[in-house]
Amino acid sequence: MVREDQLANIRKMARQSSLENARVITIVSGKGGVGKSNLSLNLSIALRESGRQVALFDADTHFSNIHILSGGPEKGTLADVISGEKRLNQLQVTEESGVNIISAPSGSETFDMSEEYIKEEFFHQIYRYKSSYDFVVIDTSASLSQTIIDFSLLADDLIVIITPEPAAVSDGYAMIKVLNNIRDGILFNVVVNFVDSQEEAEEVYERFSLVVEHFLGAEIKFLGFIQEDRSVKEAITMQKPLLRVYPEAKAAQCIKKIARGIMS
Repeated sequence: MVREDQLANIRKMARQSSLENARVITIVSGKGGVGKSNLSLNLSIALRESGRQVALFDADTHFSNIHILSGGPEKGTLADVISGEKRLNQLQVTEESGVNIISAPSGSETFDMSEEYIKEEFFHQIYRYKSSYDFVVIDTSASLSQTIIDFSLLADDLIVIITPEPAAVSDGYAMIKVLNNIRDGILFNVVVNFVDSQEEAEEVYERFSLVVEHFLGAEIKFLGFIQEDRSVKEAITMQKPLLRVYPEAKAAQCIKKIARGIMS
């Protein structure tokens, strides 16, 4: 894990070099299948459509799928950066909306950030890279890993996505429990996916927040919700971002509203 003194040093260096232009948004979930990658991609597009410069990192180190959801190619992966073979700016693929995407290695067992000097150099590259952007969105893997912890430490904004499913709520709680113990004072922005209405989303969030605040004392905020929408599955099947093929769909409007909340 990146030590707090290392992270503080990186951030200090970034401020001195005027490299803190971008806000880093790290998106996490306790389990798979909750729509995290779909939110990461379409939220990035929504931010880009508002006139912001946006980069999207697919940091799922085993089951990368942003390039599949966006229908785009790969020029390399984060593993190439870790190995020193390429720099971050050599990997980016520009999606039709203008979002720059960098992928993680799909199905790789060799992606290793365990060495402290590798991590420090990697995060230095992220700070240099993000100087050209307003937002850097990081899509992490499902469940908890050391990589998720590292990218959560880097985040200016942390989004936790849950669904009404009990397992997703329970695993989301477990994720917040771990991250809250590691990083003091962080705000957990919660998005509730796969709901029929705003009322259902608010009910799920209220139950979730009561438990989180009572047992963990964590600071938590309702960032928004995404309605159940068959257009999402259709877009995934087409390997196209929802906001490009069905921009007026209910789920797309929900994601646009989340983007406006972040920008405000």
